[in-house]
Amino acid sequence: MNVGNDDELEFRIYSRAEHDAVLDMMRAFYCEDGHSFVAEVAERGLDRLEAPDAMARLWLICRPGQIVGYLCITFGFSLEIGGLDFIIDKLFVVPSARGVGVGRRALDFAEAESRKLGAERLVLEVENVNVRARKLYESRGYTAHQRELMSKPRAPGRK
Repeated sequence: MNVGNDDELEFRIYSRAEHDAVLDMMRAFYCEDGHSFVAEVAERGLDRLEAPDAMARLWLICRPGQIVGYLCITFGFSLEIGGLDFIIDKLFVVPSARGVGVGRRALDFAEAESRKLGAERLVLEVENVNVRARKLYESRGYTAHQRELMSKPRAPGRK
């Protein structure tokens, strides 16, 4: 796959027309990172992006005639920083488009969009074993914290 040059890279807001392509990339990304992929959960997430009050934005990373990745930013709030706290929920670049600046351009785009939308801070998470991504993020000024991310899934059967 010819990945082209940086001038050809565009970020296009997700639309239903790209639904299957995004699901395929999500499946590949989750497999690569060692996470289980549940199609129904992924479908629900994509459906929620279309709601008027969606708490996230999803962009496709495109070269002419091809989708080479996706970027999802979610919106939050933090008293600690006194305002909006945006999270790069997912940044995925297909393997054939890696190593040529697509990830750097996606971070530039995420940072610019977050500023336009009023973010005080941009946060991301990275798998400990993903050394390549960690190096990219560190080179862009992202730092690890002496905190651990913890989560609790919704109670089973709760609607």
